Amino acid sequence: MTSCLLPHMSLKAMLAKAMLAPSSLEELLRFARGNPMPFWTLNDNLIFAAIRELHAEAKPVDIITVFEFLNQRGEDVAFADLSAMVTAPLLD
Repeated sequence: MTSCLLPHMSLKAMLAKAMLAPSSLEELLRFARGNPMPFWTLNDNLIFAAIRELHAEAKPVDIITVFEFLNQRGEDVAFADLSAMVTAPLLD
């Protein structure tokens, strides 16, 4: 499966799910295996890279740790963007 076959919102949902339900993280990592930038936008790829690195370091993967990770590296991803990403599935 390649990211080009999934709509943008489905890809965002995969990122959100990984931050909300750590058990789904392996699914996300399998999906993106071999593709360092599997998502449509730069922000989504930055979020994915943070999730992957936190997981590799055996650190918690959630909205707070992802935001702190990105902030410490000077990446311009707003907390509001992450918050909207993880709450959007709950609003459907």
